[in-house]
Amino acid sequence: MALQIARSSFSCEHIISDNIVYILNPMYRMRNKKNSVLLYGNEGVGLYHLHRTDAIILALCNGANTVADIAKLTTCFAEGDSIEEKYNISIKNIKPLLFLMAKSKREQDGDINSPSIFPSDAPILSIEKYKKYFDDYYPPIYDPRIFLPKNDEELVWLSSNSQREEKPLVITWHITSECSTDCKYCYLQRRKTKILSKQRSIELIRELAQLEIWG
Repeated sequence: MALQIARSSFSCEHIISDNIVYILNPMYRMRNKKNSVLLYGNEGVGLYHLHRTDAIILALCNGANTVADIAKLTTCFAEGDSIEEKYNISIKNIKPLLFLMAKSKREQDGDINSPSIFPSDAPILSIEKYKKYFDDYYPPIYDPRIFLPKNDEELVWLSSNSQREEKPLVITWHITSECSTDCKYCYLQRRKTKILSKQRSIELIRELAQLEIWG
């Protein structure tokens, strides 16, 4: 899903206030790829291939920056003869992206009757609207600089069709197969298996974190 295409398809300056503060949905993560950034959620949430500038904008949605702040911080990507002109272009460019990302995946797909994911499956959330949920859910915080291209080759945009994932996005880890019940419909096989030691489990968690695999 190339979000920069949607950016030019409509105007939403009057819909999104400059003072709104967004934060990344705790259900989502971002991962660097060679020519894009992958935005993905837990199973069934969503998958987006972002342009690097789009990823930087979303990384700036950290629960502290307003839309106006993000526009000021991204004027370096806008063309213009003055700081004011660059700011006006920047805020005009980022609002359609934020408008789209603040909509739930169900709304984006036009499937409003499918089950919703609590509290929302939108990639970014309004702090004012969802603040009460962040006592239990911890949103990911990214340094925007990690999404800057390292060379000219990484500036070339490649669509999702030309990029195949080299490692899993999400894993499901069954710590043990032992259970006090014996439900007939359970898919887990009831067999004795060796349980990993605490030390090895911690090592695996660290390895998965280094590989940016979400569990």
